[in-house]
Amino acid sequence: MLMPVLRIPLMTALASFRLYGFYIQLFYKLRIMKNTDAVQVLLALGQETRLNLFRLVVQKGQQGLTPGQMVEALGIPSPTLSFHLKELVAAGLLKVERRSRNLIYSPSADRIEALSDFLLENCCGGLPCSPGTLGKKSKKLKKKTTCS
Repeated sequence: MLMPVLRIPLMTALASFRLYGFYIQLFYKLRIMKNTDAVQVLLALGQETRLNLFRLVVQKGQQGLTPGQMVEALGIPSPTLSFHLKELVAAGLLKVERRSRNLIYSPSADRIEALSDFLLENCCGGLPCSPGTLGKKSKKLKKKTTCS
């Protein structure tokens, strides 16, 4: 017995693609990180200039910084800055947004939280941590983290 050929209208196909995109977004929202993802992020942060650059952008928060502001703050040449920004964006640590004529770089809070969750996944052998395990400073940082 032959099965009839189903013809799917274009709009239905596009809707299913949007649904697939939703699953991709949900995957990243759940902050699922693999070893290879963590290695990529840690390699990006494993260079002093990139680490300083990343920390500068994180301090500014979701307001972000332009490359000109970063050059002023860090005192590095523009081509060097461009190279390091490219690496941080490729690792998913920074987001780029165009506002009028400027590029604004801001931290990707989801990716940073995913890395933190990944690194602390089996902290204390999988048991709930005792109150003093991570230290007072990290508790303060956890409370302050509101840039999503």
